[in-house]
Amino acid sequence: IYYVTASSKLEDWLTNETMQDGLRPCSDRSYVDVDPTFNPNIDEDYDLRLAGISRDSFCAIYLNWIEYCSSRREKRLNADKDSALVTLCYGLCVLGRRALGTAAHHMSSNLESFLYGLHALFKGDFRISS
Repeated sequence: IYYVTASSKLEDWLTNETMQDGLRPCSDRSYVDVDPTFNPNIDEDYDLRLAGISRDSFCAIYLNWIEYCSSRREKRLNADKDSALVTLCYGLCVLGRRALGTAAHHMSSNLESFLYGLHALFKGDFRISS
C-alpha cells in the first residue's frame, strides 16, 4: 500500500481505462475474492463468513493506512472507502498474496509457507494462478 501510494505513476494508474476495467469487479462492495490461497491464519482481513477476502474486510484492516499514506502525498488523493485508490490497493494486495501463495507451491496454513513464497518471489520465481 505504501509503495502504491508513493509511486509517481499512481495518478496514471488511477486514470488508466484498462486498469479501471480490470479492477471493476473489485469496486463492488459485495465482491469477495475466494481464492484458496487465502487463509485465516495468515490473512488478517480474511472474512470467515464469506470464506475469502472481501472489500469490507480489507477496508476494516487497511483503510486507515491507505488514508494515512494518501495524506502524506504532495497531492492528496481521495482515499474514501469507495475510491479508486482503495480499489487499486485492494486489487493489488489480493494479487500480491495470490502470487506469494502460488510461489509457496503448496497450500499450508502456516507462516513458513508464506515466507517461502516471499523468498521465491524475490528470486523472481512466481506464477500466478486462478
